[in-house]
Amino acid sequence: MSLVSVDSLTIDDIYKLFSLTDNKRVVKLNKRIANVFFQPSLRTRTSFELAADLVGCKSTNIFEKESALDKGETIYDTLLTLSLSHDIIVLRSGEDCTNFTNFNIINAGDCKEHPTQALIDLYTILKHVYNPHVLIVGDIVHARTATSLIKLLHKFNIPFRLFFTQDLTDPRKGELFRSYYLDAVKTNTGIKASWGYNNYNIIYLLRNQVENHSGFDSSIDYINFNSIVSLVKKDTMVMHPFPRGRELSQVFDSDHRALYIKQMKYAVPVRAAILESLLNE
Repeated sequence: MSLVSVDSLTIDDIYKLFSLTDNKRVVKLNKRIANVFFQPSLRTRTSFELAADLVGCKSTNIFEKESALDKGETIYDTLLTLSLSHDIIVLRSGEDCTNFTNFNIINAGDCKEHPTQALIDLYTILKHVYNPHVLIVGDIVHARTATSLIKLLHKFNIPFRLFFTQDLTDPRKGELFRSYYLDAVKTNTGIKASWGYNNYNIIYLLRNQVENHSGFDSSIDYINFNSIVSLVKKDTMVMHPFPRGRELSQVFDSDHRALYIKQMKYAVPVRAAILESLLNE
């Protein structure tokens, strides 16, 4: 009863999950969920709290400052304690969630993946874009969401291409991306029409993960969004897992192509379906 990586999901599993997402019936599971967030989070944390309400569960919210970590307790022992009184634990931390698979765990973002966000992204894509072709642009190496989304796109045979804003030097991620034999191009502020932006009907933007590395100058716009928009087709949708940085202007929010608004809206129903599916196992 865990979701640590999208690797554990079959295509059939995912379609069943999305069917649950579309089903608006009232669910009363009467379970207890521990939301354990040892890293900052807004959308993931609040959507899991609301999702728990939707499926009739009670939530306990634990943050790092309220834990015993500063007394030397390990994350493992924290989860051990909570597992005795909760049916499932939603965990956001910088540690690898595969270290905790003896507990009932939902990975809400670890050092490798963000499976629930990627499922939200895939649900949005399948619901709104016919014959999707996805271009992922930005700090892909340090974005855990990108890792999970790339795996799902590959699983569903959805064409995609990566434009990196840095070299593949991170040992945790570089080999993973290379294993898909992708034509990855290092980008900078110079956006070129020859890179084929008009071949894609979804642009998936990623911010610079400044908290995870020191390789970027925050004064530089590594992604020139206005240049990208000028090159893509007029019906190309724009997605972003948020939080956003300078790569995506608020001015675009009212544009009909701002699919990231619906993407955020689906966070609660998709995560409610994930909770319902796992807690009914």
